[in-house]
Amino acid sequence: MATAACLLVLAVLFTAEGAHQVAVNSSQRDVLWWEALLYATFRWYIWLALFPIVFLLACRFPLEGLRPGQAALVHAAAGLALVLVVLAAQAQVRIWAGWAPSEATFFRSFRFLWNNRLHWALLGYVLILCLSQALRYYFSDQDRRFRESRLEADLARTKLEALRAQIHPHFLFNTLNHCAELIHADPHRAEEMILQLSELLRSTLDSSTALHVPLRLEIDFINRYLRIQQLRFGGRLKIRLEIDPSTLDHPVPNLLLQPLVENAIKHGIAAKPGAGTVRIASKKLPGGELELTVRDDGTGFPANRPTARNGAGIGLANVQARLEKHYGNAHRFELRSEPGQGVEVYLVVPGGAA
Repeated sequence: MATAACLLVLAVLFTAEGAHQVAVNSSQRDVLWWEALLYATFRWYIWLALFPIVFLLACRFPLEGLRPGQAALVHAAAGLALVLVVLAAQAQVRIWAGWAPSEATFFRSFRFLWNNRLHWALLGYVLILCLSQALRYYFSDQDRRFRESRLEADLARTKLEALRAQIHPHFLFNTLNHCAELIHADPHRAEEMILQLSELLRSTLDSSTALHVPLRLEIDFINRYLRIQQLRFGGRLKIRLEIDPSTLDHPVPNLLLQPLVENAIKHGIAAKPGAGTVRIASKKLPGGELELTVRDDGTGFPANRPTARNGAGIGLANVQARLEKHYGNAHRFELRSEPGQGVEVYLVVPGGAA
């Protein structure tokens, strides 16, 4: 619709010039306004039929791409070919409509247009190409906005799920029961547990709405979560943080680590007799990517269920789905486990926010 409207405006603007061409070439002195408008409209509306071809060329060979010189050559060749088509169509229609001298043949009509209308035909291709580029930018921007809105919706849902998991009655009541038991036996420990629970809930509610946050913020959030879990499990839960300082400013999806650590504690350590360790590590790869691992030394996956451990696969699948929406194929997600040897989640994310 936008293309047709633009071409109609051009046709109206060139109506007077069209009347001159009709009068000169058909030896008429009195040219009706509708005839002049029809002539000018036809000349410009030929490009409407060719617009899909030009649009596909603009998408396939963008001038701002990696090889602008190659794209310019393609558009020059395509423009010349389409101009020949336009001039040939105009030459034939001029004869059919009586807009050419009565003795004119197709070749004479085409030669006349080549000598007198080539610059206008080239201008038509340039205008259509510019319009195609503008539409491509528009659709690309709309697609980017749509993907960002989807990511923001996923982030909001993830935040709600994280908050719901953290205030889940089982978790919350167990924490409060531990506090009640410790009030007389260990008031300091009970007070610390309540304060950590308060800080964790506050940090969840105040969490940034950005799609990506520096890794340091993820580590700070996980530390609050782990303090509560250590107070609950006592000496049974040990934590090893092996965070490379050079990775702390690397952007990662917001609330990426929490479900991985929760999964390791809930399905790894809690199900294991005796003490267990959760290891969280990060390092920078030579290509600038960030490598993250979350490993527990719990029970591991059963031999007959290699991709799930008592329902743990749902949380891991949600994390993998988020990574795919953020990075597409530019990330790695691997799950490594052997029965009785624990589970390791291995992630590699690109060097910048996607």
